[in-house]
Amino acid sequence: GAGGPVAMKVSSEDAAAGLEPAVPDIMLLDEATRVDVLMRARIVAEAGVVPMLVRLCAGPEGPLEDLEAKAAAAAAAAAAAAASQADGDTAAEPDADGDGKKKKKGGKKGSKKGGKKGKKGKLEPGMAEAQTFCSAVLRLLSMDELWRKPLAEAGAVRYLLPLLDVKLSPARWNARQLLINLSLTGSLVSKLKLYGVPDYVHGANVPGSHYERPAGSVTDDLEALPTHLTNTPPPARQLPASGLHIKPPPLKTAAAAGATGTAVGVAVGAARLSPLSVGG
Repeated sequence: GAGGPVAMKVSSEDAAAGLEPAVPDIMLLDEATRVDVLMRARIVAEAGVVPMLVRLCAGPEGPLEDLEAKAAAAAAAAAAAAASQADGDTAAEPDADGDGKKKKKGGKKGSKKGGKKGKKGKLEPGMAEAQTFCSAVLRLLSMDELWRKPLAEAGAVRYLLPLLDVKLSPARWNARQLLINLSLTGSLVSKLKLYGVPDYVHGANVPGSHYERPAGSVTDDLEALPTHLTNTPPPARQLPASGLHIKPPPLKTAAAAGATGTAVGVAVGAARLSPLSVGG
């Protein structure tokens, strides 16, 4: 609402330059403020403005194609064709020839469907703010299990899935969290898969066996504490058989060392007094 905790207003030009609209993180608020924010979001939803909030999340390219309506129209056409055949209606179609065979529509050779994809449209003034704040309110509503189906019926998947690729990180995070919350309702997973929501959001591609673990081995591994966390010292390391285990020779005693030094001194003195060392 207008009285909610809004930190600042940022224009679309500033948003494109890297200044993003500030949205309060519901997980960082204290309990009283969180309850107040959720209550305000619920009041907004009960006012019947959820479809308008969803439409305000559209970007320059608009929402994704309504695949559910397309599938419903195809199913209705197939049912009507089957009913006409069951009633024996064999009337030829306007573009059928005398044999009742439908004529093929001619087309230009070399013509291909579609064309070159153009650049993404530019955000209009106020569009960045609308995407950010409206997606934030819808994200708060998706935390309530009772509001997830109404959000999906209002087209939240079609309008917010393109926000996963926008530059505004608050809008991108809001859209991702909303889709994750919708995936928690099992009946909505098929809708998410229909529109190509990434697997990391709904996790429907993960087999059930992925979450099955042998409880015994896991428990034993968890109960076994590492040696550095126990009071018992680790076993002594044994040196490899490379001669390093051989002890060095014992050191000589002080008396033996003194006698050895005296003998060396006498030998040096005798060598100096030797006739061989005199002369030249």
